[in-house]
Amino acid sequence: MAMLPVNFGSGKRIDGAMVTTIASGGMANGSFDYDISSGNVIFKISQSFVGSKISPAVYDYMVDCAMMTIAEYFGKFLAVSEGKMTVPQFMKA
Repeated sequence: MAMLPVNFGSGKRIDGAMVTTIASGGMANGSFDYDISSGNVIFKISQSFVGSKISPAVYDYMVDCAMMTIAEYFGKFLAVSEGKMTVPQFMKA
């Protein structure tokens, strides 16, 4: 789990809910969790490996996936939170 250094202020909370939901909807691995009361966003990726040994390649994939996803969406979330991008623009970006 990783908290993103972006916060949707009180005037952008609905936009935050919309863009995190839109972003999470298209993901195969991981999702964004959004706290509408605080405007904070976290990214989480999880998989059950109960009774299994995971290879270093699987571990690397999960870390890389998390890092790439955060890198892809952080700037867009920040732009929406600062009013530099609208929700429709986010959907096209």
